[in-house]
Parts: sequence; structure tokens; C-alpha cells
Amino acid sequence: MADILPLREVCGIVTAFLTALIETPAFYLSGYRDFREWIYFACINVISNIMLTGWLYEMPFESDSPEFWAVVALCESAVVILEFAMFSCLFWKGAGMKKLFAVIFFTNALSFSLGLLMVFTGILQ
Repeated sequence: MADILPLREVCGIVTAFLTALIETPAFYLSGYRDFREWIYFACINVISNIMLTGWLYEMPFESDSPEFWAVVALCESAVVILEFAMFSCLFWKGAGMKKLFAVIFFTNALSFSLGLLMVFTGILQ
């Protein structure tokens, strides 16, 4: 029997779910309590994570090469900027933009660090 979804798509869905599971509560604990902001944040994170994971799977580098990790770092930086741009377009708060950027940076750094820990310890392969 053929697989319903190829392994790549399954991994993309799993990492998107794990990202939302890590980042969304961190966003909430950072003071963003409005339900609408919380839901938009989770949706934006899932979408950006699926896009990032899909693109990384298409890279011509091996995952143990320095080039791969350089591209991952650049992509993660681009994700922070993209998520900030998308979220700030939805909820312009004027003076709260610095906090929003810091929270988005922190939540992405948190999930990226935990993801690396899971990869390098063999929990997520």
C-alpha cells in the first residue's frame, strides 16, 4: 500500500505542529493575551514553518555540511522578518513594535534551539 503523504510532507507537518506547540504558548506568556492575536500568531507560524521546511528539503546541501547550516541561519533570520512583517500588518500597535519583534525573535530562537536539541539527541530525525 502506498503512503498517503511522502515522508517530507509528514516531517513538515510534524515540525510545523511542534513549532506551534513551542512558540504559541511562549507568545502568550510574553503578554499577548488577545485570542485573535494568539490564533493569528499560531497560523502565521505554521505557514512559515511549512514553507521553510519545504524549502530546506529542496536544498542541494547535505545536512551535515557547513553550507546547510549557513543557509538555515539565513532562512531562520528571514522567517523572523517575514513573521514580524505579516503580524505587524495585521496588528499595528505603534510603540509596541519593538516588543513584538523581540517576542517573535525570542519564540523563533526558542523553537529553533529546542529543534536542534531534538535533532542532535536523536529525538527528532
